[in-house]
Order: sequence, then structure tokens, then C-alpha cells
Amino acid sequence: MALAGIIAELAAFTWLAAAGIDTLDRLGQSARLQPVVAAGLLVGAVLLARGTIRLGVQAVNTFAVDAKAGLGRPPIGLFVADSGKGLLLAAGYALPMTAAVAALMEAAPDLWWLWAWSLWFATFVARTWLRPVFETQLFHTASRTEDPLLVASLARLLQRCGLQLAEVRIIDASRRSRRANASVHGFGKAKRILLHDTLLTELSPAEVEAVVAHEAGHARRRHILRYVMGAGAAGLVAAIGLATAGPWLGTTTSVRLAMFVIALPFLGFFLRPLALWALRRWELEADEFAVSHVGADAMAGALTKLYAANASAPGSDPIYAMFYASHPEPAQRLERLSAPRPDCMASFSTNSP
Repeated sequence: MALAGIIAELAAFTWLAAAGIDTLDRLGQSARLQPVVAAGLLVGAVLLARGTIRLGVQAVNTFAVDAKAGLGRPPIGLFVADSGKGLLLAAGYALPMTAAVAALMEAAPDLWWLWAWSLWFATFVARTWLRPVFETQLFHTASRTEDPLLVASLARLLQRCGLQLAEVRIIDASRRSRRANASVHGFGKAKRILLHDTLLTELSPAEVEAVVAHEAGHARRRHILRYVMGAGAAGLVAAIGLATAGPWLGTTTSVRLAMFVIALPFLGFFLRPLALWALRRWELEADEFAVSHVGADAMAGALTKLYAANASAPGSDPIYAMFYASHPEPAQRLERLSAPRPDCMASFSTNSP
């Protein structure tokens, strides 16, 4: 389905680039729209086309692929509500940003790209910080676990991991799927670890601790900060690229922005292997951190059950994995966990940065 989505986007955006954008731009000029308004309309049209295609791919994956794999399916109404919220959230972020960038391009022809990148990066950092508080709550209900023994054991674990201020919350993922997962969010010492409620039903308490220790490893190894800084660097390159290629993209601010939004995901596709390589490396680092606090057996048991619960394939085509796999192959992770290891893993102790 990933390939089908790419082909559909290429077809739609080839038409937009060849005729649709210029047609919409001429309509905007005939209506004497301000450049900021015209840019918002053109970019909005591009994002609507992209969102419609990706929503179709997501629907097929949810109601056909996942259902066939035994992962369940959400109620139609919930899927529609989630999709609507996602589209509104994306529009509420992208359209004001487009208008701001268009205004900067008009007002500061020489250095607009620097101011635009600064605005985008500040907004990106704010979204990353607020995601567990706002965006997650928009789609899920997050609560504390009611098991006092698990609460106490996780508190002791987080203290050993150097995350005394971290919070663990359970989100109602079972309303949508049988998949089980976890994630960590936040900057500084105040982290929030989110566990799917399906994870608690699949794993033993010791294995739940292993998953939390893995997420704590992401926090202690500063993977969130590395991700933000990497995204910031990529955004700066994109801003410089838009400023450099602007004259070749179109004659008006609105056309340049729309063409840039069309081209960016396809250009970024070729940078995916580098970004995904870093993500896979971070997963292995988090595994090692978890092993140093809960042991290899608990971590291996948790991964084995999670792979089964999520119907994960034992392996995939190397080329496909290079462009789409954010986690190492299951066999690779489990093999590393079963390998002999020294008694003391100082590099992954609680004194790690």
C-alpha cells in the first residue's frame, strides 16, 4: 500500500504541477487576492489532495490489511472522527504557517528564509513539547494505571533510571486496534511515557517494566533532543533550498510555495534512509539501556510478545526496510539480547547523559 500511495500522489501532483497550480494562481490573480491569501489557497489545495490520498491508503490499511492480520478495526464513526481531527489539526498548523512564510517572502526578499525557518522551528519545538498534553488527548483518553503494585514498581524503576519526574499514562488504544505500543515525550526531566492499554493485557508486569525502561532509555540517551535538532537542520536546508530554487519554481510567491510543498516529500524520500538508520540505531541503544536495568530476559520476552501482538513480519526486503523501517528487524533485536554481555554496562548506567 505504501507504493500505491506514492504512485497516487505522483499522479495527482504531476497534474497539479503541470496545470492545476497555474490555473488556480490565475484565478487568484483575477480575483485580486493578496499574495498571503493566494498562497494559503494554493497550498491548501495541495494539502487537501495529499490528505485525501493518504486517508484512502490509511482506510485500506485499517479496514483491510490490519483486519485480515487479526489486528481488529475501529468503528467507522471513530475512524471518521479521528480522520477529521487529523485533517483539521494539520490545516490549523500548515495554513497559518504558509501565510506567515508568504508574508515574510513579500516583506523581506533577502532574508525571509532565515526568519521563516526560525518561526517554523519554534513552532515545531512547541508542538513536540505539547504533543503528549494536547495532541494525544485530542485522540485518546490517558489515565493512570489502577494496579498499585505496578505503580510502585514503575516508580522504583524510573527512579533507578534517573527519571523521577516522569509520568506513566495508559491510553485507550484498544478502541481502535489490538496493536500494542509505547512512546516517550517531553523535554528536560519532566517526561511522559504513554503505554497502550493493549500492552498491559499482553505483557507480564516484568515485561511492562522492560518496555518502560526502553522508553526511559530513549529519554536518557536524549533521542528526543537529537530528533528535534536533526529536524531543525533538515528544515534549515529546506528553507535555503526554497530560497535558492524559488525563481525556478514559479513567478509568484503562492506558486513557489505550492510547488515547494508538492516537491518536498518526494525530495525528502531520498533522505529517509539516513533518518531511519538513526531511528533504528536509537532503538538498539534504548534496548541496551533497558537491559542494564531489567535484564535481557524481560526485554526479550516483551519484544517477542509485542511482535506477536502486532503481527510483525520476522523480516522484510532490505530495500523496503531502508526506506520504511523505523525499527530494527525483530531477529536482529532478539539476537542482540541473547548475546553474551559483560556484567557491568557502564556506558548505559543511570549516569549516562
